[in-house]
Amino acid sequence: MNDIIALLRIRNKLNTMPQSQNKYLSDLLNKNNHIEVMSIAIPMILSNITVPLLGLVDATVIGHLEHASYLGGVAIGGTMINVILWLFGFLRMATTGVTAQAYGAKDKKKTGENTPTGVDNSASILDSHFSCQ
Repeated sequence: MNDIIALLRIRNKLNTMPQSQNKYLSDLLNKNNHIEVMSIAIPMILSNITVPLLGLVDATVIGHLEHASYLGGVAIGGTMINVILWLFGFLRMATTGVTAQAYGAKDKKKTGENTPTGVDNSASILDSHFSCQ
């Protein structure tokens, strides 16, 4: 009930504000904007939730075997994979941000160029890592 009263107060303020300020506040109240943001946010949330689940599934499967050393090996492997995924997470987030800016600017050429750039950056980092060994 308090939320409805708050929205009504905001709506009354919108009617008395100048048009330049009114546009931004009316965008906040627009339900279509919230749906659009959530359609982008929910897949990102699910993608970030699934990363730690990798180790959990491995431990569940290996937990049925007879020796505890198997579980220890899987735990170490799962930890290593999680570290690698989080270390390279900056490439994913940086590519997402740059691509979103290009998409918002309606620059299709730049939008298409950003994905290969992120893949190239990660490949060059992996190549330099393995060539040093």
